[in-house]
Amino acid sequence: MTTPLPLGGDFDVTAGDPPVPLATWRTPRDPAAGPHQVPAALAARLCAAYSRPGEPIVDAIGEPAVAAAAAAYGRHHIPATIYDLAHLLAVAQPITALVLLRWPPANPTPATATVDRVTSGAALLLRPGGCLAVLADPQAGPANLATIIGAATATGVRYLQHVIAIDADIIGDHLQTDTAEVVAPARHARAHRDVLVFVRDGDSRGMR
Repeated sequence: MTTPLPLGGDFDVTAGDPPVPLATWRTPRDPAAGPHQVPAALAARLCAAYSRPGEPIVDAIGEPAVAAAAAAYGRHHIPATIYDLAHLLAVAQPITALVLLRWPPANPTPATATVDRVTSGAALLLRPGGCLAVLADPQAGPANLATIIGAATATGVRYLQHVIAIDADIIGDHLQTDTAEVVAPARHARAHRDVLVFVRDGDSRGMR
């Protein structure tokens, strides 16, 4: 039986067995980037937190911010597609420190590129201690989070951390959101992204 975490302390958790640590990052959007693009601050923090200098990062998001962050932090950037991951059947020597992807993908994909096959392919690439970071599309709703978690953990990786990446500007004590993104009947503007992080056990790697 899992021992419950104490209710006190300086951390939050996402319900589960065992509970998953919840982290909040401030990753403001880039003024010149579109509202659905990955902020440079988020790409940089993911690279810095879940990989080491010189290690390979497989990027299935395919946005300039990710490649730029990998270069800035001295990581070996390997571009990939969702299709590549979905059709990966075996890897001779998994060496990847971090796989980054978005679900659902921003662009249409073949019917064979299901979340189960994509996360399975991503997991095959991870070295022991390597991480899979999945950016959940905020427009897909809460059910998307459960779908990602179920598919990823079925591959044998462990749900490590749930990151709330706040990409709205913070002015004083208030979040400055873009109300133009609100679509009826919604009453709230989006202020964050959910990033679900999974780890291939086998090497000690603390959360960042």
